[in-house]
Amino acid sequence: MPTTIQLKRGDEADLPTLAEGEPGFTTDTHKLFIGDGAANHEIGGGGSGDVTAASAFGTDNRVIRSDGAGKGVQSSTMTIEDTGDATVTGSISASNLSGTNTGDQTITLTGDVTGSGTGSFAATISDNAVTNAKAGDMSANSIKMNVTGSSASPDDVTIAGITSATPVAGDFVLGMLVTGEIRKYDVDDLPGGGVTEPLISGHVALRV
Repeated sequence: MPTTIQLKRGDEADLPTLAEGEPGFTTDTHKLFIGDGAANHEIGGGGSGDVTAASAFGTDNRVIRSDGAGKGVQSSTMTIEDTGDATVTGSISASNLSGTNTGDQTITLTGDVTGSGTGSFAATISDNAVTNAKAGDMSANSIKMNVTGSSASPDDVTIAGITSATPVAGDFVLGMLVTGEIRKYDVDDLPGGGVTEPLISGHVALRV
């Protein structure tokens, strides 16, 4: 008649400290322990998802990770395909990620320049966001204006020797009308010398 050998067994929480070399089996978590007289040491692994002969690769392409207690268990959130493509459920935290946004990740710009989208998308500069400091430098003694006679981008127009000194005979000056228009006059045509358009009272004539 065959002899049946049975190990000390029971629920894991009720497993006593095993003697040195004594085996013990947990009937609820299906783990095998060997004692040393002071502590119980697990042999292999057990339970759903643990690395055992029966369940090491129960789900295709799952990543094996440490459970923090010295066992390898299947990850429930990450898979790696044979092609090398990885799929992760949840957030990824890292300080050295790099690459090109070619998927459906949404990027949102805020501040003076706004826009949102995936891959390539249009951005908008907010109204009144471009200050003089952010504009390009201008040439010395120049004004920004359109001199083409039609709608066009402005140019930096240099006026040689611009000054606010009192003009003298033979000079030309820039005067601003009450309508906001700026005109160039011969100094001899200033008010009192033949100009009929009303200039802004107290304006500064620029000598050119």
